[in-house]
Amino acid sequence: MTMKKHFLLFSIFSLLMFAPSLFAQSLSLPATNTDAKAQQIIDRYLQAIGGRDNLAKVVSWKIFGKIKSKGVTVALSVTLKYDKVRMDMEAIGQHFVQAYDGKDTWEVNPMENEGKPRYTLNSKPNALITINMFYPMFLIGRDRNLAAYDSTGTWQGKQVQVLHYGKGIEQKVYYFSKKTGLLLYRKTFSMVTNISGYAKQKNELGLYLPTGIKTETPGGVFVIDSTQANPEVADSIFTYNSKTSYTTNQFAHLITEGETLKPDPALTAEQILAKHAKVKADIDQGVKSIQIECTVFFNKSKKGFPMYFVSLLEENKEYVEIKLGDKAFKSAKNEGVSWEINPFKSKEPRILKKEEKISFNFSDSELVNYKKNGHEIKYVSRVYIGQTLCHKIALLKGKDTTTYSYLDAQTYAVIKSKGEEGTGYFLKQERTDGRLLPKFMYMIKEGGMHLIVKVDKYTFNAPVNHQLFEFPGRKK
Repeated sequence: MTMKKHFLLFSIFSLLMFAPSLFAQSLSLPATNTDAKAQQIIDRYLQAIGGRDNLAKVVSWKIFGKIKSKGVTVALSVTLKYDKVRMDMEAIGQHFVQAYDGKDTWEVNPMENEGKPRYTLNSKPNALITINMFYPMFLIGRDRNLAAYDSTGTWQGKQVQVLHYGKGIEQKVYYFSKKTGLLLYRKTFSMVTNISGYAKQKNELGLYLPTGIKTETPGGVFVIDSTQANPEVADSIFTYNSKTSYTTNQFAHLITEGETLKPDPALTAEQILAKHAKVKADIDQGVKSIQIECTVFFNKSKKGFPMYFVSLLEENKEYVEIKLGDKAFKSAKNEGVSWEINPFKSKEPRILKKEEKISFNFSDSELVNYKKNGHEIKYVSRVYIGQTLCHKIALLKGKDTTTYSYLDAQTYAVIKSKGEEGTGYFLKQERTDGRLLPKFMYMIKEGGMHLIVKVDKYTFNAPVNHQLFEFPGRKK
């Protein structure tokens, strides 16, 4: 059985990374045109949040919140210490990290590099910009002189004093509570921020920290739920370590390779494959279509997502649909045309280019037809995959190309297949409609992507909606 799987890649750093363009100009402007009324409002604001002296004593921050973008909610934790920054994000069961250690930027993307940390050339996270999401820190120091008093009015039933800062598209507008002096609202060319309240922190600084911040941007909504000033933060969390693992694999015991034994002297490679060919024939006999209802887990995540797969074997057609929250990722192969609908990239369907097609192809046809294809086979050893003893067979396809198949020593079904595209495991084999089929499929793509499929139901030769395979957009 050949199955094609497409995976979802998306960036969740952009909502924080666009900010430098908003603040860079204002931070570099000269201090001129001091507005006495504006200075009075700023002084009162600084006193209301705890005073400039206390703010100057803060060397570390922890910020907890979420990003909502294109239907996905990303849990966010930001840790700052001096100029060091670390952002941890959880989305669709995946753990992302981006960090700056004071010198270099590194990241963890579970979809790439086997989920291991790696250095990146992307723009480094900026501590000042991050703090500016809830404290306009550039109103402290010489640049505060650029603020100008605008007016006094009413906003959401509250008396507010309005300041503006900068000109044109760079202008930022601030609403301060006339009663408390605290910042309630800020608007820039591309961001609108509302602060719902403040609470006094229970430490020696006694700062008034925002209890709820909502920032709306063109890319989504950024929400800060809570903030801590001067928490204990170890320098080690910012340090790059290529060996650190950020995932735990709940299925690892199923694919662990154990003891290796010598080949069974009573069997040859040809005899083993003959037994396997019979198992394959029993599975394939009379099958024109197969539908699979299952749960898919990406990259060792604990959370799974409903998936539906259908294949018309004789017509070379496949369709897969994965429900990710309130959105659905769809992909199909219709003879020579492959297409997808990726709601995290676009609402429109698009035809895939050859280089975009991500395929997990672990068909055993080449193994069964090795003689017809002019290949050779070799009985290498016996080896345990999990708790299953397997015969390891090498398929010698050419001078530099060898693939390996691990066949159950009792049933002769393929348990593991290792080839050019990656490694596939077919586990917990059970009989369904007289056919021996896996309840778990674990695929590891070259480059590190993991895809685990837990099968809930197989259906053979049932009616199939052929419209599923048709490209739903306008053909070019």
